[in-house]
Amino acid sequence: MRDDHKILEKLEWLTNEIERLEHENRRQFDVLARLLWHLINPNRFTIRITQEGTTMAIGSLTSPGTASILLALLDNGAPYVAPEGSTYVFTPSLACSDASVTIAPDATTPDQFDVTIPAGDTSTSAVFTATATAPDGTTATGTLSIPLAAIPQQFSISVTQTA
Repeated sequence: MRDDHKILEKLEWLTNEIERLEHENRRQFDVLARLLWHLINPNRFTIRITQEGTTMAIGSLTSPGTASILLALLDNGAPYVAPEGSTYVFTPSLACSDASVTIAPDATTPDQFDVTIPAGDTSTSAVFTATATAPDGTTATGTLSIPLAAIPQQFSISVTQTA
């Protein structure tokens, strides 16, 4: 009877150990599958650049003028959502091909930049390039070319009678 009890205890221990190993193997398989996915699809992170606000002309930026540019990290084309417990923080930068355009981070909206096109800018378009370190350590990028539409200066003459 005592031997039967010991055999049952050992069988129970073996069953538990097999379940633990199966769980560990599943976890390792999941990690391996994710690593293989990254090797097969190394450029899965991108950045979407969109114009925001109402102070710009439709489909273009006015010169002189201001605009807001919003950046979003995409994971295979969908907005990236960090997994629970992740310490990843999306900290993008934005540059412009037109050196006279100034760019500053928006004071109130994260991942948004305020853009100013000065008077006298003769460029016909501006290419904005966003970069950031993605959660997997690669560099995510995005570009957007926006036409610049000059606002012609308007002069007027005022005639005032004084006598």
